[in-house]
Amino acid sequence: MFAYSGVTYDLDACGGFGVPGMPDERATNLKVNGALVNASDAYDQASGQCKSGNHGYKVAGYWYADDPTTINNCASCRGRLIQMVTHDLQVVDLVPDRPLPDNRSLLDITEAVVKYLREGLGGKVTTDNLPLHRITVKRLPRLNPYSFKIVQPLKGATAETCPIS
Repeated sequence: MFAYSGVTYDLDACGGFGVPGMPDERATNLKVNGALVNASDAYDQASGQCKSGNHGYKVAGYWYADDPTTINNCASCRGRLIQMVTHDLQVVDLVPDRPLPDNRSLLDITEAVVKYLREGLGGKVTTDNLPLHRITVKRLPRLNPYSFKIVQPLKGATAETCPIS
């Protein structure tokens, strides 16, 4: 999973399956810090902005030493500045053709989340300290043939699982 900062979007869990009458996409109205995202707006590494002049965005996720130019093997994230944080909270830029930092000095994502929860949110997540509602759910499946809750059709959307009206 990617962790995009400041992202909001509308979710239709029945979309994206290529079924006639269903939406082509699951996520629409995608915004970063309130600005609508244009998926075809390429990122310019030199300026740190998109080619249109819109601000770029930051991504948090898993970084792998065997593919040091991306986060989460995200092709559209390639070429962006990748930064790591050390245990003493120093930011380290990963620069192509330079040796990678010693992994033992880097803060693991789970350690970073614990630190944020303890120090940034005082150990408790509430609606007051985390007010951003990122996802607006437009439609969920109506028919669930399973004995457990689902948030998307596991075998694809159909008119039965996700009625259009």
